[in-house]
Amino acid sequence: MVDEASWWILARCGDCEAWEEIIVSNEQAALLDQELDRQMTTMTQAADRLDAERMAAQSRAFVQALKANAIVATDFEA
Repeated sequence: MVDEASWWILARCGDCEAWEEIIVSNEQAALLDQELDRQMTTMTQAADRLDAERMAAQSRAFVQALKANAIVATDFEA
């Protein structure tokens, strides 16, 4: 915080990688925080979806290998 009513922020542009020091009001900082939360939620949901798709593909491949008798007990020895 700069003072009771404002925040100092070091911001980076995701497009051009430029950095800038800015001072924003508490209200502006709250809006930035809300937008960050929204974008983090979007990214987390996308990562979860991609992870589920990856696991489903691995499961399908495993089932196909089982059906083709391409997996034996010794495949799981340490």
